Amino acid sequence: MEKGVFTYQTSEKVRVSFETASPALRIAAYCVDTAIRGACLFLFYFLFLFIVVGSAVMHELFHAEALHATVMAVLLLIFAIFLFSYQLIFELIWKGQTPGKRVMHLRAVNDDGSYMSFGTAMLRNVFRIVDMLPAGYIVGLITMVLNRRRKRVGDYVAGTIVIREKPADIPKFGDIRELDCFNGLSDPGALFTEKSLGIIENYFTVKNDLSPDTGAKVAREIVSMIESKTGVRKPADVKDEEFIGALYRSVR
Repeated sequence: MEKGVFTYQTSEKVRVSFETASPALRIAAYCVDTAIRGACLFLFYFLFLFIVVGSAVMHELFHAEALHATVMAVLLLIFAIFLFSYQLIFELIWKGQTPGKRVMHLRAVNDDGSYMSFGTAMLRNVFRIVDMLPAGYIVGLITMVLNRRRKRVGDYVAGTIVIREKPADIPKFGDIRELDCFNGLSDPGALFTEKSLGIIENYFTVKNDLSPDTGAKVAREIVSMIESKTGVRKPADVKDEEFIGALYRSVR
């Protein structure tokens, strides 16, 4: 396997290749996330002072010692949760992306190319502590440089990899040909799992990078998947890409 290239096989038995994120890109994404966290913590600091002063005034006026202690404990708990769950929360909401990764077009995924579960995202972020040792992510950087898939320790433990994405070439709804064949489906989205919909989105992301033969094969496999799940046959006068796009329009 070429260094910097990640190849996985979809459930349709089609091999798709992505470029793995280089250490430089991951550092840039981390710097963006650090800047965002720093700005949030700066705002939190002034909010903290405002609430602490107000709590102290209440303590002096009404001798509400329990209230003062509770306010301090809650603020410190919120601070700790934000500090340690920033990466986890965004990677779950944005399917493997933080704001920094989104800016740099990076995404953390499972080794089979699928989206991470809560347990997987939690595991890779817990082991971030190991990657940060002894300081400045030295362990993580050394690990990424020494392996072909550019994984850090947390990636090895969780079975994940960070890939570099090109902006998805998903057609706008206005550009997609609307087909009558899907009109009889009341809720086509319910027929597809999140992973199946992810395969369709991945097709639009990588189709321009595939050879004509490979692109046609991938499209045909996705058409077969759509036909099997919906019971709708692709009309003979409709291109595979149009059929896939029309289904995507109906579920999104």
